[in-house]
Amino acid sequence: MRYYRSMSGNYENQLMSSASFEVHYKMDKDFKTVEMHSHDFFEVYCFLRGSASYIIEECKYTLLPGDILLIPQGKLHQLDIKDSTETYERYVLWINSKYIKKISSQKTDLRTCFECALKSKSFLIRNGAISQKIRRLLESITLSKEDAFGTDVENEERIKSLLVTLAQFFLQNDEATFAY
Repeated sequence: MRYYRSMSGNYENQLMSSASFEVHYKMDKDFKTVEMHSHDFFEVYCFLRGSASYIIEECKYTLLPGDILLIPQGKLHQLDIKDSTETYERYVLWINSKYIKKISSQKTDLRTCFECALKSKSFLIRNGAISQKIRRLLESITLSKEDAFGTDVENEERIKSLLVTLAQFFLQNDEATFAY
């Protein structure tokens, strides 16, 4: 697992180097639009600020601070920066599908949030309470010391909590509560 914090510069690398998960915190000025692409891993994207929209397959979302996007593996997606003079800030969580399977239980498949997003064709969650919880979990991971005793266990629990929270949101809400 890897945790990255960067206050400047675009990250061109769209490849995951960890076998479990990576959390990226980025804050950029003059960020350029990212080309349409896909990954062989799952992505949770937490938009914090900036002027941007996001395309996932045929769905286009104008982003507001706190928006959470769920991007299933293999789905084409693209960021579109509307005003590159504004600071663009976000968290991005990349999760390996084998890792999700490993940390799931027989009763709880942690891919559920991504499967629900696919089924509903709604990849955006716009909910203040969910957004705050997800942001706190991602921030805790990025601020943790990777080599400190217990960090691996604590961060795995944070990832589980994040995925359970997102799945519960989908399972407890009907389509009318999702932003399109």
